[in-house]
Amino acid sequence: MNTLAKIILCSLLSASFLPIGVATAFTGTEAYDLTVSGNLNSTSCKVILPDVVDFGHINIDSLSLSSSETVNGENTQIYNIQFESCPESQQAEVSVSGIADSADETVLANAETEETAASNIAISFWDTASHKDTKIDLNSGTSSIYQIGVAAVGDVTRGSIHLKASLVRPESIPATAGHIAAVARFKITYL
Repeated sequence: MNTLAKIILCSLLSASFLPIGVATAFTGTEAYDLTVSGNLNSTSCKVILPDVVDFGHINIDSLSLSSSETVNGENTQIYNIQFESCPESQQAEVSVSGIADSADETVLANAETEETAASNIAISFWDTASHKDTKIDLNSGTSSIYQIGVAAVGDVTRGSIHLKASLVRPESIPATAGHIAAVARFKITYL
């Protein structure tokens, strides 16, 4: 119960014990101190990330299903998000969004529209932080928590997040060869 509520309650209780016809009034001014405290976190982290993940030429027979528990091999590329000048204790979450595949909404659709587009192909994203690949579902807003301000190099704190991008088949039918293109958005939330 806050101080004002206590004062009102005490006033009401004491007034109920007064004889009828007797009133009390408070006059004057009172001053109270308010102590303010807290911590300011720096959001001046510099983010360095590649603009493009190029899979090059992939053997169509090496594609896993998007529902697979793990991904590896030539159809997977490591995607590093690097951070500089973050406080040593800085943590962050990374979520991925984009146009979902119609057969599996947890993966990024191939947005190539030309007649040379590959079919039954999508891109999945994987968290490698715990030394075990964990799929990051597209548009879910969820992610692991990463420690990004860890290694001091001179006066600069550096950290990184290592993700995997993998070409997958969203359906069990075979994929057809062709071009792939898609855009994913990575959202970094500082904690």
